[in-house]
Amino acid sequence: MKYFIFLFAFVFASLTVKAQSYNVQGDLALEKKDYQNARTWYSEGLAHCDRYSIRKLTDIWKEQPQMRVSMRLSMWKCYKCLMPLAEQEDQEAMLLISDYFKMGIGIEIDSVKAEYWLKEYGKSLGLSVNTPVIDTVRIIDSQAINPVTAVPQPPRKSILSNRFYSFLAYTYSRFEPIGGTIGFFDKSGFYLSYRTDLNKGDYIYTCNNTKVPEIGIENPSYEFTREKWKCSMVTGGIFIPVYDRKFYISVGGGRAERLYFREIGSLSGEPFEKNGQKSAWCYNTEASYKGWTAEIGGLWKWKKLIIFGGINSTKIRDLDGFLSIGYSF
Repeated sequence: MKYFIFLFAFVFASLTVKAQSYNVQGDLALEKKDYQNARTWYSEGLAHCDRYSIRKLTDIWKEQPQMRVSMRLSMWKCYKCLMPLAEQEDQEAMLLISDYFKMGIGIEIDSVKAEYWLKEYGKSLGLSVNTPVIDTVRIIDSQAINPVTAVPQPPRKSILSNRFYSFLAYTYSRFEPIGGTIGFFDKSGFYLSYRTDLNKGDYIYTCNNTKVPEIGIENPSYEFTREKWKCSMVTGGIFIPVYDRKFYISVGGGRAERLYFREIGSLSGEPFEKNGQKSAWCYNTEASYKGWTAEIGGLWKWKKLIIFGGINSTKIRDLDGFLSIGYSF
């Protein structure tokens, strides 16, 4: 069953990565100033109303006037994606829709609607309706009127940068109940996580699943009693966007250690030779293991709240879930 879960999860991750490749290809074309090819790649994202694709297409429309005629259909699709978001008071969408009406991007110029959405954007920032939100300088040349717009800076995404979000989270799992995760994300992202159980790994003997080879005939007979694990894990991975910079899937890996200990108790009441006690811990070399770990999960952001969880396996010998609850700062 666990192999089926991992197979399904990694296939899903692969398909998602493929779905986002149009933005990567578009960026590569844009670096080469191949605007036609970039426009073609970014337009593939419009089927999913991908925000990054919409922003890039809007930038190309503004910066490359000679391409505007060929981009009419793409920009109309951008408008159809943005309008429902603007009606839901999405700040970025409201600001873009204002530009679309002002500059005629994919639609007819409508200065009244442009001003309306600009004021709605201002109200979302807590500005008064009468507060000047925009200062427009119109430069008239032989081709077009190009508005140069100065707007208030958007709120910072984190205390570290206005380009990406960051978070810290407490992380729990069955094997390692104490842990922490730090992550950074926007269009994509990455994370690092450490988890442990803080158990001590002290032992006197080594053993396997059935006996303690070190104890000879001169020592007392014994039985296995309590058991404990000493576990730790370090993982890292990437975030792949799925929906509107609010939901991501994660794929990662790292290294984990699962050390198994058994307590032996003297049946005769005589102490053990090595510690002079009637009980002793032994390190079970047969059941312990350590090595590479693979994990997959998902992250959801709601305002400042971060919920991050998933499953992992070490050397395909176990299946463990983890859950992180954190704060975006």
